[in-house]
Amino acid sequence: ASKPAPQPKIDDEEAGGGAYGFADDFVPAAQADSQKAENDPVKNSPAYRITDEKFTYRCPHCAKEMASEDAIICLHCGYNTRTRQTPGTKRIEEITPADRFLWLLPGILCVLAVLSLIGFDYYFWFGLKQSWWDPLDQWQEGTSFSMGIRVWVVAISLALMWVAAKFAFKRLVLEPNPPEVEKK
Repeated sequence: ASKPAPQPKIDDEEAGGGAYGFADDFVPAAQADSQKAENDPVKNSPAYRITDEKFTYRCPHCAKEMASEDAIICLHCGYNTRTRQTPGTKRIEEITPADRFLWLLPGILCVLAVLSLIGFDYYFWFGLKQSWWDPLDQWQEGTSFSMGIRVWVVAISLALMWVAAKFAFKRLVLEPNPPEVEKK
């Protein structure tokens, strides 16, 4: 491999920027003499001069001034100085009324299940005629076997009601909106 040709060395005086001249500031010698003769303060002044010294708290991400030294979030770029993260943006799919209905449907069905279990328990405990329970009570002499069955069936249905009501509350009250889906 061949080596690149060495760059010509530029004197500080030719660069026009003092000891730390920039390549863009390079002015050929013929033009430099005419510029010095003009005594134009804008053309002869250094390109980057500190005009004022203002020591304020700055954002480590975008270097713009923060609202105060106690500020956590940069108002310009959103950088969080505590978590050291910049918030990102996501493109999400639009949530349609059909999506919302399909999200709420299981919660609505759970409410209907709770109401139907309440009706079933009421009918099972009070609605069935005594003639329906008599064969069970005669099977076990001296006991109320039918009352035990009623208690256990109602207890199991109460447990099912608790699970369904808990899910319905979570879906319909705490999280009524479907989750956002990011576009790919």
